[in-house]
Amino acid sequence: ACLKRPAAWVCGLCVPLGFLLGNPYALFDWPTFWSDFLYNYKVTPVYTGVTEGTGYAAFFKDFVEIFGWPGTWLIVAGGLAALPFIIRRRENLAWHVWVLSAIVFAAYAWKIGSFPRMETRFVLPSAPYALLMGAAGFGVLLRARFVVLPVFAAILIYNLASGWVFGDVFRHDPRMEALDLAARELDRQSVVEASPSMPRIKDLPNRPDKLIRIPNGLGISQGLIERFADDEQMGEAMEKWGAGAGVEWFTPEARAARGTEWIFWSSIDLETLVQPSYDALFRPESGFEVVFDRTSPDFPSWGYPHNTLFLRNRVTVWKKRGAP
Repeated sequence: ACLKRPAAWVCGLCVPLGFLLGNPYALFDWPTFWSDFLYNYKVTPVYTGVTEGTGYAAFFKDFVEIFGWPGTWLIVAGGLAALPFIIRRRENLAWHVWVLSAIVFAAYAWKIGSFPRMETRFVLPSAPYALLMGAAGFGVLLRARFVVLPVFAAILIYNLASGWVFGDVFRHDPRMEALDLAARELDRQSVVEASPSMPRIKDLPNRPDKLIRIPNGLGISQGLIERFADDEQMGEAMEKWGAGAGVEWFTPEARAARGTEWIFWSSIDLETLVQPSYDALFRPESGFEVVFDRTSPDFPSWGYPHNTLFLRNRVTVWKKRGAP
């Protein structure tokens, strides 16, 4: 009966259409798209070097990062409360919504949860389906509105407070202050090195003509090279993405050969392999002086998300002594 409805066909056709609109080079440059897709498909689950086990526990735990503990428990309660009522009335819309959401959610969780590596962003696409399953039971919970409404209000206030504090961390990210410094101090003749997590200095009006990206993922790259040593297609893809830079890139001699005058480095991109080179820049004999050094503000323990590693960073800017 569902396939007889025009809306079902429209929705079905929107899936490939949306895919092509979001990835037009899948149509115009299929070989490149397929190569990039296979690279990400093989590398993503093992990128950090963890190659054994599964991430199912971490998958479900990450919903706390998305909704917070109160919101997560509310969604679980809503989903469970809905079951007895919608099962008895299988012809109603709530049942269809719940079942379809559960199928998509289960399929996604089964596949993504099998990854040894788990990140909150991997879990995020499944969050709307979890919310749909929980929302099916919110009406049931509201039958005890004198109990549930204060709970809803408390969760809303908690989420708003967490969002405000989290947004404040964004507003005071030291990388943005470093970008302001770059706008004031750099000119087109400056030779600048910047780590990947720094904002796009090249988009500044007075952007330097020579902007060098500091390599990252050295240890990870070496692990991937060893893991996919016999995979010719992966070897070509890793060469394309620049995997293989070594610690020799960070030596004073290499930096002198590049003529570097400014260094913008976020600690997010700092790796154990290059920690000695990073520490050496703070010494007078390095030939560089620190002109900017800031750390992200602390995030309160009561708020969420807790996994804010990409926001908690120290940004340091060095200028070569005698540079204009």
